[in-house]
Amino acid sequence: MELDKIEYRKQRSIAKVLFQSKCPRCGQGNMFKDSNPYNIYNFDKMNRYCSNCNMDFENETGFYFGAMYISYLVCIFFSVIDFAIYAFTVGFGKIQIYLIANSLVLFVLWPFIFRISRVIYLWVTDFLFNGEGANPDRA
Repeated sequence: MELDKIEYRKQRSIAKVLFQSKCPRCGQGNMFKDSNPYNIYNFDKMNRYCSNCNMDFENETGFYFGAMYISYLVCIFFSVIDFAIYAFTVGFGKIQIYLIANSLVLFVLWPFIFRISRVIYLWVTDFLFNGEGANPDRA
């Protein structure tokens, strides 16, 4: 039984979509082939379609170039949090310590940031274009 777009959107949880890399339309299918973002060999391998609602995860070649901007914003978000933690614990003495610590945090979080930026980008484009780029009726 196939649900319409409105029913799909009611079923999904934004936190589940973001942190578990689920389909932004139905919240059920996995966007990535491996659920572990720290599996270095497969952290960027995506499924082409949602296994539940058949949403096309790559509407066209180069679709995820826009996710770079989302990734940049996510990195800024984490950097601001790191700076606040640094400023309250160490103070403003040596900024080099902050730069090294922040670089390490962003390096460790990179697979997660990569995935979450793609999920956010797909979610935003699906919301803005009302699912027009997806193909729910593919055979």
